Amino acid sequence: MRYDRKQILFFCAGLLWGVALTFLGGILYLRSHLILEMQAPADFERIVNRVPSAVTSVDGWTVTREQCQLPKTLDGHPLAVFKLCNGDYAREMLEAEPSRKIASALPCSLAVYRKKDGKTYLAKVNMPLIGRLLGGIPGTLFPGRISEDQSVIMARICSKEVEKTK
Repeated sequence: MRYDRKQILFFCAGLLWGVALTFLGGILYLRSHLILEMQAPADFERIVNRVPSAVTSVDGWTVTREQCQLPKTLDGHPLAVFKLCNGDYAREMLEAEPSRKIASALPCSLAVYRKKDGKTYLAKVNMPLIGRLLGGIPGTLFPGRISEDQSVIMARICSKEVEKTK
């Protein structure tokens, strides 16, 4: 079967449109799914105070409040960033030389902030998605054990039970 120039031109144009739309769709998907944001069920100070005990209540996890050079927000709303680390998971990922580049994203971060609407929000990287994008050891740890642990941590941050135990 022979194709004329017009058919070849339409095929190439369709192929280019398909590639462009797939690329655009991928970008839009990543923009909306790479960092997860959720509204917190309590005010800023309460949530910030819950983070340390919620994190350390899960075996192997430590937390520090990041004080680096984060600027004050222009609108004056509070912002706190926490670094969460599990040494066992980090060691497992960093033992293999091809996975060591993940050290640039360790430890995991959790942000707590207030928006103009007066509500407090939590934001964190979508660990299962990052794991699938990276592959290798992070590709199994992030969507599996790390994501499961962080789901428990987030549930405890948002739980009123944390306050009752104080």
